[in-house]
Amino acid sequence: SIAAGEGRYGRSRAAVREVAEAFYDMMVDGYFIPNSPTLMNAGKDNGLQYSACYVLPVGDSMPEIFDSVKAAAIIHQSGGGTGFAFSRLRPKDDIVTSTGGRASGPVSFLRVFNGATEAVKQGGTRRGANMGILRVDHPDILEFIDCKLDGGITNFNISVAATEKFMDALDKGEEYDLINPRTGLVAGRLSAKEVFDRIVSAAWRTGDPGMVFIDRINASPANPTPELGQVEATNPCVTGDTLVATPGGWRRADAIQPGDIIETIEGPKPLQQVEVNFGTEVFRVDFADGGHLVVTAAHQFYVRTDRGLFLPVRLDRCRIGDEVQTFHAGVGGMAKILKIEAAGIATTYDLYEPQTDTWITEGYVSRGCGEQPLLPNEACNLGSLNVAKFARKADDGEMSIDWDEMERVVRLGVRFLDDVIEMNPYPLPQIDETVKSNRRIGLGIMGWADLLFLLGISYDGQEAIDLADRLMSFVKDKSHDQCARLAEERGPFPNWSKSIYKDVRPMRNSTVTTIAPTGTISMIAGCSSGIEPIFALAFQHRVKQPDGERVLTFVNETFEQIAREKGFFSDALMAEVAKRGSLHGIPGLPEDAGRVFKTSHDISFEWHVRHQAAFQRYTDNGVSKTINLPNDATEEDVAAAYRLAWALGCLGITVFRDGCKGEQVLNVGVKKDKALPAAGQAVIKPRPHSLAGKTYRKETPIGTAFITVNQTEENEPFEVFVQVGKGGSDTMAVAEALGRLISLTLRMPSALSPQRRLEEVISQLSRIGGAQPMGFGAGKILSLPDALARTLAEHIGQVKTEGAPPSPPKLEERRRIGDLCKECGQATFVYEEGCKKCLSCGFNEC
Repeated sequence: SIAAGEGRYGRSRAAVREVAEAFYDMMVDGYFIPNSPTLMNAGKDNGLQYSACYVLPVGDSMPEIFDSVKAAAIIHQSGGGTGFAFSRLRPKDDIVTSTGGRASGPVSFLRVFNGATEAVKQGGTRRGANMGILRVDHPDILEFIDCKLDGGITNFNISVAATEKFMDALDKGEEYDLINPRTGLVAGRLSAKEVFDRIVSAAWRTGDPGMVFIDRINASPANPTPELGQVEATNPCVTGDTLVATPGGWRRADAIQPGDIIETIEGPKPLQQVEVNFGTEVFRVDFADGGHLVVTAAHQFYVRTDRGLFLPVRLDRCRIGDEVQTFHAGVGGMAKILKIEAAGIATTYDLYEPQTDTWITEGYVSRGCGEQPLLPNEACNLGSLNVAKFARKADDGEMSIDWDEMERVVRLGVRFLDDVIEMNPYPLPQIDETVKSNRRIGLGIMGWADLLFLLGISYDGQEAIDLADRLMSFVKDKSHDQCARLAEERGPFPNWSKSIYKDVRPMRNSTVTTIAPTGTISMIAGCSSGIEPIFALAFQHRVKQPDGERVLTFVNETFEQIAREKGFFSDALMAEVAKRGSLHGIPGLPEDAGRVFKTSHDISFEWHVRHQAAFQRYTDNGVSKTINLPNDATEEDVAAAYRLAWALGCLGITVFRDGCKGEQVLNVGVKKDKALPAAGQAVIKPRPHSLAGKTYRKETPIGTAFITVNQTEENEPFEVFVQVGKGGSDTMAVAEALGRLISLTLRMPSALSPQRRLEEVISQLSRIGGAQPMGFGAGKILSLPDALARTLAEHIGQVKTEGAPPSPPKLEERRRIGDLCKECGQATFVYEEGCKKCLSCGFNEC
């Protein structure tokens, strides 16, 4: 049992039993419920783990990628969900040095992870859940934003990791840099507004992607051990003229490449990665030995502690007088920091050597501070208080909160979650080690909307926001105090000395509070989910099972209870609410009922975001909150919600417009009608009477192709015609088929715009190889499909032609173009001298 964890710290059997009874009563009474895997697996000896969520690394190599696929499958099989950051993967079409080929990019591997999840059911009870994140400055960000529009990726929610630089560029209407994670070099620039508009449009259509504000997360308690790594952040460290120690002498940082040998505190080691960033704020640091460095705020020196150890500390956490480690000619030493002052803006460089994670800069020992995952293989154990249970009615009939009872349950919940860490049969040994080094727990709340109902407070009002502030502040204070008491009893978490808490009271857990999704456990508890408003006063929950789909009907118990107490309950009213899902438009109700019993779609997005921000102020980790929007919400509403979340200090945001997915888990009301129709046409677009377009002449390995692209009056591509060779030949048949299929793709109903669909066609056709490519270098044409892709890319502006087009081959160099040879497949099967024969292989039908 979970309480058996108490025995590992000297508690007697009687004491363990007493704690177990307290845990049992707390859950049976509905005051606190742990996350679903703990509820389903603990005490059953089935070997399945108890944590809800795991973070897995995705490295930039085939072994690392498929190690993560394997780990995810094991976690899903044992009932957990997984989060992945794909930002370290090199972009699509980047060079793969080992094979000389081209990389397929993060989105292709996202599809691999999605397919693996589809094949594995979580613990035999539910389908695996995944979160995929890509940084906004990754070169493949546009493909990632649109990757769910075609409906193919069903087992992932996705979010864009937005940096402060991106949000600043968005505010100013400027462009920002795209960074190749393999090289650290700038790979292009995009308009921040255009990227943001793509995010908004995709979220309006499908609910994905959300946004996470990655730099804000790194600076918050959500990253309690910043000295051990950042959350997928790029923080280049030194200016290019900084001298770096190598076996051959000192070299400038901007002259060093991946694979070069550099000096570390353990001798020469090969460099794995160099990261570069442009326009970075830098600071000059002067030392007592006469030297100085110009570095970023994130640069990490090894600073001497009171116990004589050297630990990595970011510059922005260093103080004047700190002693940093030096290393000259193999001899270690120390130098005090004398002065730190701003030094302007510069291009900066970070070197990463994976074995020691050190490098020597001008004689000072530095730590790599770049794009390394935040403690991969970490997990968090979650549980939630049902705050509605703490509402008490006074003798005068007024409702209030029993704060003393809430404190008792908060303290008991923290103890429970810490015991889960001890007893959890983690699916992988590296996860066991990482989890026990940081001991993250996440105590959250549910039943918030029910509590507001009981107190007679409207969700969309300042009184609710003020209560959210007070309640979550209370939970944080008491849970952190209990965490500190457990540290006195059991010792702090092992990485405490490297954490943001190292200079204050020792803590048992690196994070304590999280407001997590509570969809399953809130239904078990019979309360509203998390801090969400009621989705509907009555709703359906659709559950997929092997024998078909079950539809479960729920009516909010708190609403029904209050309606009876207030005297406006009736069977007719309940039937009407069951049809509508809310009280909106139902006549004859008390005035207060319409004000208090509002559902999610009755509340404007501003109040959704304000609630999230209020709870975030007192939450160590993230706040799970979906900004539910009605079906008629606009893209402007989505954009405003995202901007408000940034302005109010949220760590991330997710929106969901009702009906934006053909199939959704919760449905307003219990009527039998199908979901709202998706926006857009449901038929193939008919061809107008006339269209304008362009015809391109393109030399291909099988002859000269004439490619016509016609557009609508809105300048959207509508149809494509391809002609090669003579009519009636197999060559022409293949060309015509290509044109017809592309035209059909452009005219079919789709969430993707015609331009985006054509981009996907180009992606599929590009670089398809044939038997006899033609040309050299950038102008090399591999096949007819490759030539078609290049022409379409030219048409939509993906590539620009420079100078005059290449001239066709001279007459004597031209090969005769005929039909496709059934022997060799070349388009050189011609009819001459009364016989059909192939000019390439000699096959004939004579």
